[in-house]
This record gives sequence, structure tokens and C-alpha cells, in this order.
Amino acid sequence: MGELAKIGKTPYQVMMREVSDTIQDLAMAYGERLAIEQCLSFLTRVQNAANKELMTTVFRIFAVDVVIRDLGFYLLNGAINQTAAKLLVET
Repeated sequence: MGELAKIGKTPYQVMMREVSDTIQDLAMAYGERLAIEQCLSFLTRVQNAANKELMTTVFRIFAVDVVIRDLGFYLLNGAINQTAAKLLVET
């Protein structure tokens, strides 16, 4: 952001036109992380085996969907290899 300010961009231009997408992506990733952490915490408290199995499946679908949505990013940055990506899509 400092670089953009040095070349004459106003704070509004920097925040709304240059880094807005990055900030929104960061907020989304943070929210998804909190959601997944709460899912894991919830599962530790479920007593009924059938309910636990069902909720585990629901939470896994959510987590896999989150990763698949940004799979291109993860592949380009080496966080996931192609083999793992193919297995994830099959999952």
C-alpha cells in the first residue's frame, strides 16, 4: 500500500481499487477457517455416533468445497500437488 501512496494514489484509491479484493479474500479465508475450527470443536461434543458420522460428512463436504473453489490458487502456489487435487475432486 505504501508504494501506491508514493505514486500519488489517494487512500480511497488504494483501499477501494487496489487492495479491496485482497482484503475481501483475506476476510473470507479467515471466516472459513473459523467455521471449520468450530465444526471440529462441535464434533468433539457430539455423543451420538450416527449424528457424529452425519455431521462429519457435512463438515467434510463444506471443507472440500472451500478448497475446490480456490484449487487453481493452491496448485499455482504449490500448496497442493496435482495428484492431491485429482483425489480431492474425486472426494
